[in-house]
Amino acid sequence: MQTRLAALLLVSTAFTAPAFAADIPVSSRIDAVTVYPSGAEITRIAEAKLEAGEHTLIFEGLPGDLDTETLRVEGTSEGQVEIGSVDSKMIYVPSAETNAERKRLEREMEVLQDERNRLDQAVSDAEYQKNLMQQLASGIIPQPVKDVEFKPFGATELGGLLDLVSARLQVFSKIIFDSRLRQREIDKLNNDLSTELAQLAPREEARMVVSVHLAAPAAAQGTFKLKYRIASAGWRPIYDARLTSPDKNAKAKIDLVRRAEVMQGTTENWTDVALTLSTARPVGATAAPDLVAWQLAMMADQLARGDGSLDQMQSSKAIAPAAEPLMAEQSLGKEDDTRRAKRANVLQLQALVEVAGFQALYNIAGKVSIDNTGTAKKVRIGSGEIDAELSARAVPKLDPNAYLTAAFTLNGDTPLLPGPVMLYRDGVYMGQGLLPMLSPGEESKLGFGA
Repeated sequence: MQTRLAALLLVSTAFTAPAFAADIPVSSRIDAVTVYPSGAEITRIAEAKLEAGEHTLIFEGLPGDLDTETLRVEGTSEGQVEIGSVDSKMIYVPSAETNAERKRLEREMEVLQDERNRLDQAVSDAEYQKNLMQQLASGIIPQPVKDVEFKPFGATELGGLLDLVSARLQVFSKIIFDSRLRQREIDKLNNDLSTELAQLAPREEARMVVSVHLAAPAAAQGTFKLKYRIASAGWRPIYDARLTSPDKNAKAKIDLVRRAEVMQGTTENWTDVALTLSTARPVGATAAPDLVAWQLAMMADQLARGDGSLDQMQSSKAIAPAAEPLMAEQSLGKEDDTRRAKRANVLQLQALVEVAGFQALYNIAGKVSIDNTGTAKKVRIGSGEIDAELSARAVPKLDPNAYLTAAFTLNGDTPLLPGPVMLYRDGVYMGQGLLPMLSPGEESKLGFGA
């Protein structure tokens, strides 16, 4: 009876247990990036082949400063796959740069030590030959033996022997001397390298490991997307405003070109990614602030003493120097009419604009690569013409010049974020201004020089 019950339990557990379970390290790549004025959302893509059962996809080497609360996983598969929990864990790995520098120093020390060992052998050989030469030289002159006729060395033979011995001894002594000098230099270099190696403390870099727990009733091939937000990235707008002087009875036009400067300082490069720029600010405030009491006693005391009065503040302002009108661009030379007719302007790719509720999305054309070394990537968003009303504006108290001012109303469906604007008047660069935050239908104005 007990044997039968055990067999039944074994069969039942065999049917309820998962068919297969494994940890699957996956190789992922950055497929798309949405950059905000501050921060970015990264989308990584990975493919995995799953057997029936429960599995854990392991995403390794992710940036250590990613926001774990924003981790999201989605995917598609040929069969049914269920995503369970998502785990994240911070680990520390040795810095690749530190390891490379350490290995370089160790190789240099090994080369120097090998050279020192060769010099030790050279010194040993030279000293042996020097001693041998001295012994041979002393044995050539025989000692007088009693009752035996002794024939002394003549002057010529003795002089030749001394010259030979002296020349050979000088060669051996020079080898020993030069080797000792080089060994002293090697010792100094090794000491410097040892000090540098000791100061090169092993630096570790933070990395995030994300584990995605899955369940597949049957074998399936899946493509999975891992999304997360990271703070060390952003973009800012840059504008070109080109004013063309109108003909008689015609309206002035401003050709407004929108560009973006994108930078990122994450721990990884963005290579051939689909880049989207968003005007939303997910790291900004989400609610209006509360007013708090503000003590004005110090300001009242200063006003009572006459400090910081309006007249004093106005008198302290420096008068801006008058802007000199710029000369018109010189002609680039005459061309043949036939060749000029065949020339065409180089086309510039523009972003695909998508208005999504309270934000504008600019999908940059093509694939974009941005490294993490501080390179500022500049991309073109788009351009458009705006009608402008021209006037002359002057503030004689501060500046005797009158400035050409163009008032306009922003058209289109997307807002303008605040940023610098390069001002051109009839093709001549007039200087740099600043555009404020503008919504469609809002009025503003720009100055185009004296």
